[in-house]
Amino acid sequence: MKLWHVFFVLVIVFIVGCGSGGGGDHVITTNFKQGTADVSMTLVENAPPKEVYKGSQITMIVDVQNELAYDIDNAEIKLLGFDDTYFDFVSTEKRLAKLTGKSYTNPSGDREFVQFDGISGELLEGAREYLANYFIVFNYDSTLEFADTVCVSTNLYEIYDAGCKVEEKKTYSGQGAPLAITEVEEIVSSLGFEFRLHLKKRGKGEIEYVTLGSTMLGADVLSCSFQEENSNRIEWDSSTQEVIVICRADAISSDSYTTTLTADFSYGYELIEQKQLRLVK
Repeated sequence: MKLWHVFFVLVIVFIVGCGSGGGGDHVITTNFKQGTADVSMTLVENAPPKEVYKGSQITMIVDVQNELAYDIDNAEIKLLGFDDTYFDFVSTEKRLAKLTGKSYTNPSGDREFVQFDGISGELLEGAREYLANYFIVFNYDSTLEFADTVCVSTNLYEIYDAGCKVEEKKTYSGQGAPLAITEVEEIVSSLGFEFRLHLKKRGKGEIEYVTLGSTMLGADVLSCSFQEENSNRIEWDSSTQEVIVICRADAISSDSYTTTLTADFSYGYELIEQKQLRLVK
């Protein structure tokens, strides 16, 4: 009986020791919803090889890794720019299942290998090689969530009282996506207050659209819209780097108080990688 107790204690010590190691703490305390994150796309080594011989089979495998802190839906990957005379693929478009984003239970995010099969053609008479410049295009839909604690006050003359101090401007590194709330301004008036959320493109790709979901101050819904469109949806032009969301609320009390400001968005995104494929004799 005593031996059994000794063994039990040793097992408990071992489990606790493993759980308190540096790696375990890192996973538990990691906040994935911060900074800038993007999807990574890389070609698997030798698929395709650096040089393809004429009249040979081609296998191209794209390694897609969701490094966002959010799930990816409606994903599609395409090959563009190939001349069928030299490279003829069975299909140049593939749809992907949902790719789960980084989380405590999945700290690396989902990964998928997408394969394209084809055949190479003939070189022109007298030509020794042909270099194809092509593009891997990845489109998807995803979401963005923002949350922070703010101080609210409608007292123009006393922005600091026994409650809290209003911060006119707060900045952020991002929320774990290629789209980010980078700044929040709070403007106080006698009639109420206004929040201005600065939304910026931070990734390598292009934002296609952004839709504003729910925005709340504590348990109260805020009335918000994009500044330029005066609506909850905006088509994001390729030259656009930043848009502003305006949120307004009436005065409730002249006393300052601390509460949470939350907002969520959905958006479309396009990522393009340029590659080369060489055809030789």
